[in-house]
Amino acid sequence: MKFPPRSKKSNTTRYKESECGQALIFIVFVFIGLLGFIGLAIDGGRLFSERRQSQSASDNASLAAARALCIGQDLVSAALNIANSNGFDNNGSTNTITIHRPPISGQYVGDANSIEVIIDSNLPGSFISLVYPGPIQVNSRSVSRCTPSHTSGVGDGNAIIALHPTQSGSLSLTGNGNVTVTSGGIFVNSNASSAMRLTGNGNVRADSISIVGGWTKTGNGTATPTPTIHVAPMTDPLASVLPPTQPGGSCTTISLTSNNDVTIDPGYYCSISLTGNGSLTMNPGIYYIQNGLSATGNGNIVAHNAMIYCKTGSFSLTGNGNFDVTAPTTGDYAGMALFMDRANTSAVRLTGNGNSTSTGTIYAAASPITLTGNGSSTVMNSQFIANTITTTGNGNINVNYVPGQNYQITYPPYIDLLE
Repeated sequence: MKFPPRSKKSNTTRYKESECGQALIFIVFVFIGLLGFIGLAIDGGRLFSERRQSQSASDNASLAAARALCIGQDLVSAALNIANSNGFDNNGSTNTITIHRPPISGQYVGDANSIEVIIDSNLPGSFISLVYPGPIQVNSRSVSRCTPSHTSGVGDGNAIIALHPTQSGSLSLTGNGNVTVTSGGIFVNSNASSAMRLTGNGNVRADSISIVGGWTKTGNGTATPTPTIHVAPMTDPLASVLPPTQPGGSCTTISLTSNNDVTIDPGYYCSISLTGNGSLTMNPGIYYIQNGLSATGNGNIVAHNAMIYCKTGSFSLTGNGNFDVTAPTTGDYAGMALFMDRANTSAVRLTGNGNSTSTGTIYAAASPITLTGNGSSTVMNSQFIANTITTTGNGNINVNYVPGQNYQITYPPYIDLLE
């Protein structure tokens, strides 16, 4: 019996079968690679989303803790509650929340007003588990701070501030007497080339002397330290302070022309003037004066725990009597001895031959201030903020600046995200 001869495959057919087998293997590897890329894309997207959610949760939790600290509540509970509302319940398995006050890492280590919140979460993998069997770990960290309510001095530590932005001689130091500022600086806001003028043989000394423009010197006087020029300008540090409310009713005029001593109470005054030898005592409180205060006689003015507000008119002490004023220590105007209305351009003159002493801020944003030292020494525990300031005379003017004795701004508590 004969069988038919076995067919023979051509070389071309064998090559095609071999090529198909290789292509199949290649397709399998490509498919596996595509699955890997798809898995990385999916797990990478989940990781990115988890990271954003975790960071948002830690930011909100630290801010909530800082707010709780500011208002005296339980900061740990506040942080955990906010984290839970953001999807992190501190179950110890899928996520863990750690709270530190003060922080134990970063640049705010040891700051008792700062709170550090760390969230560690475990994200189960999907496709990536084919090559990495463990969970994907995500970590986020935030630090927020509570800044409590506090008071602060104004004017960046400067005891003498001349606010005029362009005038030459905005601060003018003349005569042979010395001007000494203790524990404070001098700031001249004018951009003029001769914004500060030093004329005569007197010396000026302060912790710092800063000038937006430049300065000139005529005579043998010295400025210590050498002024720093071309500094950034300053805005009025008390621009937000509201003037006192005008009292109701009609105003009262006080005019002392005799040798009698008079005591007055706070209230609404048309004007106050002293031309005799009697003394005026002003009881504690706020004196709203419609048209200024002047003293040209030999009488003394004593105003302890009082603020004098001049709506219009000058504040002028040019006599031979003594002037002794201390600002209120409590209330809205604590630390403010004299407040010239911001629309009042009339002069403030402390140019008498008597001894002038003051404690508290002398504020005259639109007015020129002239200080004259004719006695052996004029001592002012004050801060002078005025449109322009001139010192004259042959005596010494000493300004001892203590921020707590002058007007301070009270800032409410606030929170901020630091890291």
